[in-house]
Amino acid sequence: MILSHPERLLLETVRGPLERRQAAWEERRRLYPLPTFPNPASQLLCLVAGEWTEQGDERPRLRGILQHTWLNNQGKISLVRRLGDEIVWLGDMAITLSCYGNAGHRPIQGLEGWVDVNRLQSVSDRLEQQGFPVVWRTRGFAFHSCPQSGAPIRLVSRLLPNRPDRNAFDEHHLVDGLRLVTPEFLLLRLCLARPHNAWWVADLLTLVPKLTPAQIRRVALEHRAGLAVRRTIERINRLGFAPLECDLRSLSAVPGEWFERMLGERGLTAHLLTVDRWSQLPGAFWFYWNQWRKR
Repeated sequence: MILSHPERLLLETVRGPLERRQAAWEERRRLYPLPTFPNPASQLLCLVAGEWTEQGDERPRLRGILQHTWLNNQGKISLVRRLGDEIVWLGDMAITLSCYGNAGHRPIQGLEGWVDVNRLQSVSDRLEQQGFPVVWRTRGFAFHSCPQSGAPIRLVSRLLPNRPDRNAFDEHHLVDGLRLVTPEFLLLRLCLARPHNAWWVADLLTLVPKLTPAQIRRVALEHRAGLAVRRTIERINRLGFAPLECDLRSLSAVPGEWFERMLGERGLTAHLLTVDRWSQLPGAFWFYWNQWRKR
């Protein structure tokens, strides 16, 4: 994970070791004045605006950034209220409302929600009737666009890569009347995500301290993602921000998890994740090979 220098300074201001935060803020003021702050690191300014109190003469400009993000997010929150209660919201919406102190601390860009695979077509049809045109649709996915804001709306029926579909999804809770995926499941999705950026780091540094090691262990073991969770937390800690105090060294992993990074989302990966012992791997490979030949 490579962070640009301005991104690192902003994250150190609000998520760095306590003794480093003031120095990071002063270094940022000297090197990157707000009127000429570089993109895309400027996206993190709303987080600093909401959580860093020692803003001095930059307070009015930072307050404006916070308000702008909050207003944009309120428009998307109002939008999802119109889309019905069959959708469990994932991604930016769930992270912002479940993990951050204020809806303006993090931008909500795209909208992503889970729908039961048997209901996906009807929910997608309803969105289309409400004025959200279909961009692309398959059995497990539906992509819509919002003409008013341009925000993409992505409906999925598969929650985690390489894991079985679940017809009944109970990993959600209510926040202000919206159905959101639980923080534990958010962590799992972040740890299994492929694209990594500065917000990915900020989200993990914000989310992990809200969970207990027992919660993390439960969801990781249940979904056979212990290796990905352990590696992700170790990776974030190596960046040098405030350490995530979560010792997961004893968290067990099934053999298939060691191949997940190499094989990606191929069918073989999902098959190997069902294997409990290393001694079963040769048979699992052979079975999959025979099935593939028959297809």
